[in-house]
Amino acid sequence: MELGAANSIPVMRANTPTMIFEDAQLSQTLFEERTLAGEGTYRAMRPGLRFSKTPATILRDPPRIGQDTDDVLAELADWPVTAKS
Repeated sequence: MELGAANSIPVMRANTPTMIFEDAQLSQTLFEERTLAGEGTYRAMRPGLRFSKTPATILRDPPRIGQDTDDVLAELADWPVTAKS
């Protein structure tokens, strides 16, 4: 950072995945804490785009583990299987 500033080179700190949650700016602007009924709280990433007339929001929570398994397996059963040569 000092080398960049001393030589008029634009630089910025890159966060590691664990540092993202410790960064005060990111924790206030990038993430929100949400509650999933019967499961507890979790962190969700807010949409990265901001529009004044049509703000982006999180419309639904993630599915519970295994909630969609039967549907996914049913779709896979309909896929054609090709033999590998």
